[in-house]
Amino acid sequence: MSHTTVSGDPAARALSWIATRGVELRPWNELADVAPDPVDHPVLYLVEPGVEPPRCHECEDWIRLPLDVGELHARADRLIAWSREAGALYTRVDEDDVLRVGDEMAVLSQLEARLLRTLIDSMGMLVLRADLIDAVWPDGPPSDPRALDNRVKSVRGRLVGLPLRIHTIHGRGLILERVRAADL
Repeated sequence: MSHTTVSGDPAARALSWIATRGVELRPWNELADVAPDPVDHPVLYLVEPGVEPPRCHECEDWIRLPLDVGELHARADRLIAWSREAGALYTRVDEDDVLRVGDEMAVLSQLEARLLRTLIDSMGMLVLRADLIDAVWPDGPPSDPRALDNRVKSVRGRLVGLPLRIHTIHGRGLILERVRAADL
């Protein structure tokens, strides 16, 4: 997300900190939908001045621009507490190939990042092996037929202690699942 509407260094630092704690930041302006789609992780909408704010669900909140840093932290803290209680953690691989699950993180290789981005995009659903190979190796499949299995093994190692599990559906593909912290 662009921070072009955020003025002042303290606000930019606060937004950066909040993003690393597992809250998704989304701009909300006159082009936004009247009612956002429900989400399963904490979202904080940054509402442009003079624009009607969104109707928020339990894991969402909004704040009007320009930002009041104290209010920003208070709203983010509420969302973070809710997400921990509900096990609804914002899961993504950032542009630096770092997996972020709530406020936890794991550094990934470029291939691992491609694999996890694909699985996260289809969280809880089967992703076919062929689709995974295409996503991880866009220039063509590797010569080693076990290359995908080796990447999956390496990613599973990086997920130790994180509330995510990869399930193999033999001969078909993979499913990425969120698990509750108590089940780790």
